[in-house]
Amino acid sequence: MRRILVLFSIVLEMSVLKASNFFVDGLGYTFIKDGEVEVTDQCFDTVGYSGKLVIPAYVPYGGGMHKVTRIGDNAIHSCHSLTSVTIPETVVAIGDFAFWNCTNLDSVVIPNSVLTIARGAFQCCIKLKSVVLSENLVVLGDYVFEDCHSLPSLTIPKSVKYIGEYLTYGCERLKDISIPASVVEIGRNVWEGVRISYVADNVADFCRLNAFNSSVMKGAIAGDSISYIIDGKEIETIVIPDTVKTIAEAAFTYCHSLKSVTILKGVETIKAGAFFRCKALTNLVLPESVKSVAYNAFSWTSISYICCYASIPPEAGLIFRYGDVDYYEAVHLYVPCESLEAYQQHSEWGSFQNIMCVEDYRQTARKLFYDNQVIILRHDATKCDMAGRVLP
Repeated sequence: MRRILVLFSIVLEMSVLKASNFFVDGLGYTFIKDGEVEVTDQCFDTVGYSGKLVIPAYVPYGGGMHKVTRIGDNAIHSCHSLTSVTIPETVVAIGDFAFWNCTNLDSVVIPNSVLTIARGAFQCCIKLKSVVLSENLVVLGDYVFEDCHSLPSLTIPKSVKYIGEYLTYGCERLKDISIPASVVEIGRNVWEGVRISYVADNVADFCRLNAFNSSVMKGAIAGDSISYIIDGKEIETIVIPDTVKTIAEAAFTYCHSLKSVTILKGVETIKAGAFFRCKALTNLVLPESVKSVAYNAFSWTSISYICCYASIPPEAGLIFRYGDVDYYEAVHLYVPCESLEAYQQHSEWGSFQNIMCVEDYRQTARKLFYDNQVIILRHDATKCDMAGRVLP
């Protein structure tokens, strides 16, 4: 009988802890597990936190001290008089819509203990001007800063791997954002409708549909395994580093303003539609590492020159399938001299009517003239520049 009573008391205590809500100094808490609590949803328009809110690291309750490890879902939403919040180093996660619609919140510092910021955490904080993120943050969820109209800049720490969709959607004052090389995935419409002028220092390995839609970003450095940057209408320059092996299907589709693509040696595969409808793109340099170029890769572009350094003609199929000109007649293809015949006999590359020999770019410099444009190849050059600039 005594053993049964002891077991009953333990079960009862655990159930009370699990379901218990309590208040300390005006803040509501809920037990997550024994010894740990989260700030809970207790804030409404009529009973809200105001001014400068300081969340404690530990709170007393039931004769013990309990660690605050999470700011719960909707915990401090719609607190219109709240201007700033201090989050303790014990917190590891910020829940869904935790500070949603705190319309006068103007600054927040996320401590280095925080690993995850869930969806909509600061959505509609229209006066938020300053955000310092945790240096150990891994996940930035969907809509985290959506409609933060006053936010001018955002620095994403080097620890972040995942950026959710619509992260800064509608942040019309956002001009500068820094994305580290650690990021492996960027959600769709992340910067739609914002006025980002530059993104550094890469654009992740995988960018989902419309990641840059309607932004005015001018330049980008692509990540280590670029997949999709669809409809980045204002992107003008792209640098694809030598760590990239594959430019995936539709990677730069509808980047109408894209004028310059620098593909460094390392890329082996360019998949279907990679540069489809990049109407401002006028020339292209393919490094010697390229082994295959897929269907429609350059359709509906303005390419008039291709300089391909691959000694063995890359596998290719209808790379200019569609367009408003006969690309195979209009485009001038420059290839290594020793491979000229191989290109001419190739089922795809042989369709080009203007295939010309370019001496090995490691040899003595030479000039090629065509329609008053000059191409200067230096003996130690690593790429061909059709605009006539002298290459180092």
